[in-house]
Amino acid sequence: MLAQERRQFILGLIREQGSARTAELARMLKVSDQTIRRDLEELQLMGLVSKHHGGGVLLNGQTLTHSERSELRHEEKVAIARRAAALVQGGMTVGLGPGTTTEHIAAELDGRDIEVVTNSLAVARALTSGRTRVRITGGVYRASSELTVGSWSTDNLNELFLDIAFIGVSGIGGEGGYTVT
Repeated sequence: MLAQERRQFILGLIREQGSARTAELARMLKVSDQTIRRDLEELQLMGLVSKHHGGGVLLNGQTLTHSERSELRHEEKVAIARRAAALVQGGMTVGLGPGTTTEHIAAELDGRDIEVVTNSLAVARALTSGRTRVRITGGVYRASSELTVGSWSTDNLNELFLDIAFIGVSGIGGEGGYTVT
């Protein structure tokens, strides 16, 4: 297997799982740990992964397409969506931020007698029944993320009371707290 093919395989596995261990990759690809470390270093230089002691992790969601992000940890997202949806009662006003996990939450909530407020067109599209009322905040459209941002969005939110909100994050840091891309 050529180095480029090996790196594509490694990147694909990390995209699928979110991370991969050096020893596991070496065993799967029948190469040395050092070869995998070099491959991870190259992928890190390309801005695709972050190399750490023992393996590599996906650098951020920006390296993935929307459909790839949606499928990443799919079962976990569905489980989170079901738990979140269980907290929502009829008549509530629910805030849903952008993200693939919140899209799953929207799908779980679809058809309920609630109002959903979002700045995400993808979340709004997941609410197709017509029974669930959808309010989109407006603002400046950011096509790459399918969401609206800016003062119009926040001004509209200031006019509303949310009973509950679900906000997706890209990561959690010890000092930085919650982050989004």
